[in-house]
Amino acid sequence: MILFAAKGLGQLSHIRHLQQSLLTIKDSLAYTDALNDLADYYHYRHWDSVRYYSDIAQEIAERHDYDRGIAGALTGKGVYYMTRNNYLSSRFNNDALRMYRKLGDSTRVSLLLNNIAINFIFDGNYAKCIAKLYEAERVARHAPKDSVRTIALLNLIDIDTSLSKRQRDSMLVTARKSAEKWKDEVMLNYCLQLEAKRLYDMGAKRRAWPPSGRCWRMRNVRATLASCHSSTLTSAI
Repeated sequence: MILFAAKGLGQLSHIRHLQQSLLTIKDSLAYTDALNDLADYYHYRHWDSVRYYSDIAQEIAERHDYDRGIAGALTGKGVYYMTRNNYLSSRFNNDALRMYRKLGDSTRVSLLLNNIAINFIFDGNYAKCIAKLYEAERVARHAPKDSVRTIALLNLIDIDTSLSKRQRDSMLVTARKSAEKWKDEVMLNYCLQLEAKRLYDMGAKRRAWPPSGRCWRMRNVRATLASCHSSTLTSAI
């Protein structure tokens, strides 16, 4: 069970705002950023739209030699192909990772490393998956907004079976503090879910239930939808 973070869980109001902004944006680079933003939001709503907006964004970004826009579009394609063609997904993710490393963007590097870790899960290589998650966690420590570290920590809690109970509890405390610091409701809800499970396993069933509306259940294998723009982690991931 792997986490991804995305912009406000695909909030419809943000999607509509971005779609309206496309009618007035004159700058090609800003237009590319808006397209990549839409691809991010649509990850939770309409998979074909992720590919559609990423394709357009990449075409415009390449025409203007806009590396950040290209990397954002490749990231969207990496997520789109995650459950469709793992080879293509891995290729797009690694291409985006190289570009973000060149740009010195530690936030996006961490998120892409998490995506690549998921590619290794689909390949059945859990050792490499765990190694990439630890690398993502190390990089995230130096990211401007360390809420991206929460993603790696929570994924490691789920996947790394070599962790002791004390290590898992310590990671969960760190992850929750980071989520609270950056007001990341998606990650905070998942932290609460893990805490509830831990209390339940300890037999404290009455204490295990989080406040109403705070428990966000994640059932499927999911990917970190790495953001393409500086505003991405302001409200979420």
